[in-house]
Amino acid sequence: EQVIYGLLGLLKNNPLQMNFVPERVRDKGTPVNAVHLTPMFWEVINRDFQIYWFEKFYQDWLEHPMRKGPEFAADHQVMALGFLDKLPDFVQTLNRELTINEVFSEKKYDRLAFFRALHIIALRRLIVFDDVKRSKNIEEQLARLKVIYKEVEKKNPFQVFEYFGAGSNPNPKEVEKIYKEFARANHPDLLPPTVSEDVRKTVHRVYAIVSDAYDVLTNEAKREKFVSGQRQEEVEKQLKAEGIAEEAMVQLRRGRATYALERLKEAYKINPITSIGVLLCWAKLKSYTGDVPYEVQKEVQGMLDDVPNEERRSPNYLFVSALLKKAAGDIEGAQAQLDKALTIDGNFLDARREVASLRNVKKPGANTDTFTGELTSVLGKFFAKKTAKK
Repeated sequence: EQVIYGLLGLLKNNPLQMNFVPERVRDKGTPVNAVHLTPMFWEVINRDFQIYWFEKFYQDWLEHPMRKGPEFAADHQVMALGFLDKLPDFVQTLNRELTINEVFSEKKYDRLAFFRALHIIALRRLIVFDDVKRSKNIEEQLARLKVIYKEVEKKNPFQVFEYFGAGSNPNPKEVEKIYKEFARANHPDLLPPTVSEDVRKTVHRVYAIVSDAYDVLTNEAKREKFVSGQRQEEVEKQLKAEGIAEEAMVQLRRGRATYALERLKEAYKINPITSIGVLLCWAKLKSYTGDVPYEVQKEVQGMLDDVPNEERRSPNYLFVSALLKKAAGDIEGAQAQLDKALTIDGNFLDARREVASLRNVKKPGANTDTFTGELTSVLGKFFAKKTAKK
């Protein structure tokens, strides 16, 4: 089609070139077909089409393989136009289905002669250009869309457009702009008919998610209904998470730290707020009867570091901070944090128990063998008495 438009455009700009058309073509009673027009087009191509025009016209197709088209035949009418004399083994070259650049890299043909022959055989559909570059782009697009689909699959409309760069509460105009940019590059109607089913399904899935989100955020009634539903859903999630956390804390105080840990993980997944996160750290540290592994200490420290400054004066935060310091061997630091927690809440029984447990923990460098120390003291006194009697 591009070849035909190029030819017709040239003829339109140069109407005098129509003078050579045979009389039988001018005769209104004689049907005109491609067989009649081919010699005319070939004359125009040879007389008026120059190398600079061909290079510009085919610049986007230089890397696309030339495939044999529906009209390809070695004895086709076009092959008798005379260009084969300047292009040895031209048919064999076409059979190899090379790109234009590959043909020129062999330095076998004059560029202008080749382009002229190429143009007329493309016009008659002896060859067609394979959409190689477009296929490559589609493969890249598929990989990109699969990533997008994975990211937005479970997001709500606000989160979908936030993913594409909108604010957390975008206005309809902002949504409209982003949607148009997305559709311009990813609309299913833009897909070539030859794409794989995998590509087509992925494009439709992603486009459906974005379109549904667009529909909600640009329709005032739907948007308000969604926001109201989200508020209700958030309240329900919060209540459910709090109920699970309360049950977990009862079990944690009864010494069932491992069970409490699993329940708190569930609560935190439902509603990942700071207060539940601190309780989760508490359960993590208490799940070990011996030394707490360094990896767990590091994980807990990371979660505590994320607690906002204004929430670091809560008794629970100070208590968990004390447990972490105790696990790291910082007994004085642990005692200081427990004292702060008890200053805020004097009835914090878990903190009081932990203070009592610290009294039995020796500081680094202290004699850890109590029995040996006491035995040495007794024996020392015994031998001292023996010496005195002598």
